Amino acid sequence: MWVDVEKNRRPWSANPDLNVALIQGVVAAVRGAGYRPGLYTNSSSWTLYTDGARLGLAEWRTVGPRTRAVAAQACGARPLNGGQVLLVQYWTPTVDHDIACPALNSRAARLRWFAKS
Repeated sequence: MWVDVEKNRRPWSANPDLNVALIQGVVAAVRGAGYRPGLYTNSSSWTLYTDGARLGLAEWRTVGPRTRAVAAQACGARPLNGGQVLLVQYWTPTVDHDIACPALNSRAARLRWFAKS
């Protein structure tokens, strides 16, 4: 289950500590429901709202209106929160595209991240 941390979705606090506490509460609820949490975010939103908090969660990163090649490179970029980059999204004015990063190359890895625990 993905926790959405981006500018255009919710009114975030100006206090990064409060935002991190909120995210941690959502993550705890997701885990309590038997799911694995991850973050859907981008570099600028994560830095702005959490001051670059290191939560160690899986990431579905968005790179915005870029090419597939740029998205593929983002799979190997340093994780924003210390977790593992699993998916990267890029988009055009009409379509969102997602690519699975090498961390999801095996069936076992996909089951680990996308099956209920």
